[in-house]
Amino acid sequence: MRRAALLVAAALLVAGAAAFDEPAYPAAHDAGRSSHKNTMSMNTILGGVFSGIVNLPGRFARGDFVVNPVGQATEPVEVTDIGCLDTVIPAPLNWGPLWCPGRDAKVMQWSDEAGTFHRTVDIPVQPNVTANMVIWMFSPLYPQFLDYGGKMWFWYHLWHPFDHIMAANKIAPSSANIGLPGLYTLIHERYRNPPSEQGKTVFETDAWFHVEDLVSNFLKKRIVISVNTMGLQAWTLTVDCEIMIGAAVQGYDKTDPSKGTGPEAARIVNDNLIKPLFASYAEGEEFTRSINAITRHVVEEFSMFRFFLPTVWERFPHLHGMFALADTVTAFVPRLNYGPFMKLPTMSTAGLTELMMPLNRTALHSLNSFHGVATKIPAAAGQAAAKSFNANVARFSRDGQAISGAWNAGDAAGAARAAYGVKVPSSAGLWGPISG
Repeated sequence: MRRAALLVAAALLVAGAAAFDEPAYPAAHDAGRSSHKNTMSMNTILGGVFSGIVNLPGRFARGDFVVNPVGQATEPVEVTDIGCLDTVIPAPLNWGPLWCPGRDAKVMQWSDEAGTFHRTVDIPVQPNVTANMVIWMFSPLYPQFLDYGGKMWFWYHLWHPFDHIMAANKIAPSSANIGLPGLYTLIHERYRNPPSEQGKTVFETDAWFHVEDLVSNFLKKRIVISVNTMGLQAWTLTVDCEIMIGAAVQGYDKTDPSKGTGPEAARIVNDNLIKPLFASYAEGEEFTRSINAITRHVVEEFSMFRFFLPTVWERFPHLHGMFALADTVTAFVPRLNYGPFMKLPTMSTAGLTELMMPLNRTALHSLNSFHGVATKIPAAAGQAAAKSFNANVARFSRDGQAISGAWNAGDAAGAARAAYGVKVPSSAGLWGPISG
C-alpha cells in the first residue's frame, strides 16, 4: 500500500516536466501605470547569495560579520493597511470584486527567534472547494489548457488572468537534497499597485521554486515551495498561506521535524547573507510595499478557487475515485514523518552562537587580530559543547517522557509515534476540506 501511495506521487513528478512558451488567452491589464518594475528573479537571488559569499572575507576583515544570539519571537500582530485593488475580472469570466487583505482575509505578521519574517493570510471558507481539488490543481494531472467561458485558457492564466504571466515544471537535481531529483515550479507573475501607489515601482516574481517534500506533502494535502540557497529555505510559501522571508527555522512545519534549520544557524545566515540579499532587492518602505503587493496577490488568487475549480473538477469524474482511493490507502499506511527520503531530523545547532561569538564584529586585518580571536576559541568551544550537550539531553528527556507516558497510558501507537515519528492518520483529515 505504501508503494501505491508513492507511485501516485512519482507519477506527478514524471508528468511535471512540461513547459509552455506562449499564453493561451492572456487578459490585458494595467500593472499600475509605472514604467519601472522590480523583479525578484533567479539572477537576483543567486547573484545576491554569490555576492554575499564572495564578500564574507571582506566582512571579516572590516569587522562587519555579525553573530547575534537567538532572540525572542515577536507577538503576532494583525496588519490591515495593505491596500485593496477591488479587482473585477471582465467578460467572459465576470468574476469579482475579488477579496482584499485586511477586509476579507485576516493577515498576521511576526518575526521568529532567528529574525525570519512571517506573514500568514487567513482565507475564508470557499463554498464547494475541497482540499483534493486544490491539490489536483497544483499537480501535473490538472489539464494544462481549459475551454472555459468560450475561450481556451492556459491553466495558470485562468487562475489569475491579470497577474499570472507564465508557469512551468521541471525535474532537476534538488538543492535541498543534494544528489537526488527534485521538482521545481516556475512562477512568473506581476503585482499591480493600488490606486494610492499609482506610478510607483511595480513588483514582479520570475523564479524557479523548489517543491519541498513532494511525496509526503502530497499525502498530507499540503504544498510548500521555496527558494533554496545553500540547502536552506530562504524564501518559503505554503499553500495554507504563510509567507516566510529568511531561513526557515526548525519547527516551522509541525508535521515534519526534519524540516528547517536550527535557530542559531538560521540567525547567523539571516544576519550575514539573507537580509543583505533582500535589502539589495528592496529595503525600508519598498520592502514593505513588495510584501504588501505579494499579500494582495495571494489573497486574490487563493480566493479565486470558488469561481472555477468546482466546475472544472466536475468535468473529470474519474479522478474523484482516484483521489478517494489515495485517501483510503493513505489512511492505513503508517508514514514516517521524515519526508520522502526518510531524512533524520535536523541536527541541533545549540552552541553555534557561543562557538562563533569571537568573530562577532571583530576586524581580522592583522596578525594580532587573528591571535586575539584564536585565544578566545578554546573557551568559546567549551561553552558551545556544554550548551549542545545540555540541549540534546533535554530533547532526549522530553522524547523519553513522551514515550513512557504513552506506554503507561496503554497507547502503543502513541509510544511508537513519539519514538519513531510515525504518523498514521488519514491524509484527508490533515488539512480537510476547504468547505464542508
